[in-house]
This record gives sequence, structure tokens and C-alpha cells, in this order.
Amino acid sequence: MSSKIGLLIDPKVLRIAQLFLNKEDDIFNLQKISSEAKVPLGSTFRLIKKVIKTGLVETIVVGKTKLYRTDKKAAKEFMVLK
Repeated sequence: MSSKIGLLIDPKVLRIAQLFLNKEDDIFNLQKISSEAKVPLGSTFRLIKKVIKTGLVETIVVGKTKLYRTDKKAAKEFMVLK
């Protein structure tokens, strides 16, 4: 098992990762990720860091706001989750 996949074992992390794989063209804030992945906001805040660490998600900083989008090149490695 690769170290990247090992970080995605938690079902909540999987739901977050699948959201980004299913909506590759969307840009999300934490609230939208939490809502669409059906993961509590506090957990989303903590778990998004794991998903970013895998390279699946990129962070966009706009002022004080962080937005997240799928890294399309990295997403190809994760297509098995889809």
C-alpha cells in the first residue's frame, strides 16, 4: 500500500477525497467541503490537511480565505477511489 493511500483510510478522509475526485473543476471552501462530504466542520478542518499532504488538493489563498481545488495531475493517481 502506498503511503499516500495509507493516509486515506479514514472513511471521513475518503469522503473528502472522493468529493474532490468527483468535482475536479470546482473550488471549495471548508464549509462547502464539510457540507457536501457530510463531515463535521471541525473534522473537515483537521482532515483536509491529510488530503493536501497526498497532493490531491491544492490550496488557494485569497486574502485571509483558503480555498481548495483538485490537483488534476495528482487526481489521476487516485482514480481507483472514484
